[in-house]
Amino acid sequence: MVFLKSMIYNTYKCTTKNEHCLINIANTKKVFNLESETIRLAKEIGYKHENTLKMELSSISGKGVKYEPIFIFKK
Repeated sequence: MVFLKSMIYNTYKCTTKNEHCLINIANTKKVFNLESETIRLAKEIGYKHENTLKMELSSISGKGVKYEPIFIFKK
């Protein structure tokens, strides 16, 4: 999570007031709480979580539709 926190912090430093930061990140088998940690860390750094979009991924193996979140944060 050190990389994630550093990445969010660096984006926060580069954005100005009322600008947005969009992050596409999803849970994995190894890190099952990556999405909730992204939101928690962003709020801790100073962002406001405004919305979460669902990005539909194509189904390569025919296992149905899969989505990944795109988190929208505002400074």
